[in-house]
Amino acid sequence: MSCLIDIEDLLVWSYAVERADRTGLQNQGPGWPRDSVLRLECAGLGGLSGTGTGQGCHADAETVHTAVSGLSAEMQRLVIGHARSGTRPEWFPGARPVVAAELNRQGRPRKLYDHNRHVTGHAVRAGVELGDGSIWYDWTMDGIGRARAVYTAWHQALIELAGWLDMSGLLVDYQVSGPAAPDSPWKNLGVDFSNPVDKPVAKSY
Repeated sequence: MSCLIDIEDLLVWSYAVERADRTGLQNQGPGWPRDSVLRLECAGLGGLSGTGTGQGCHADAETVHTAVSGLSAEMQRLVIGHARSGTRPEWFPGARPVVAAELNRQGRPRKLYDHNRHVTGHAVRAGVELGDGSIWYDWTMDGIGRARAVYTAWHQALIELAGWLDMSGLLVDYQVSGPAAPDSPWKNLGVDFSNPVDKPVAKSY
């Protein structure tokens, strides 16, 4: 009986647990926390556990690595790198363009003075405010867009891998599904700054 598993979880198991790209090396890595990214809803197969033998890896992990090897070198690095660490490409949730006050070393708005040393205002710079409230000066939404394009490419690679693994019928213990990861999670926030009607927001200090 095969176990239904999301393609992202299958990749994490293949590279973080089975270390499919390092077949023949002793698996000395830490066990992958089952309550983090591995969201299996099946029974009878013991979940995703590593072989721990140092003599190779599970046949399904080898099949996954064969599929990943069919991607471009750049996409292989992207997919394997995030699978090893159980992460997804950064897409900067809640990012928006702002015009914000520059801060001095004390963390206060930097004042502007005239030739008589009278305060005339505060220095401001364009930047991007992230969802946590931090501001990255000199960043633009174009830079955020490039980062999100990497996420999109990663997500598309997962779709292709899931399709290939499903159609090949080569998996023994697992049946692949997904990806469950959203394709454009930033669009679910209700704000799309690719729309020209969205203007930079002045921060108040």
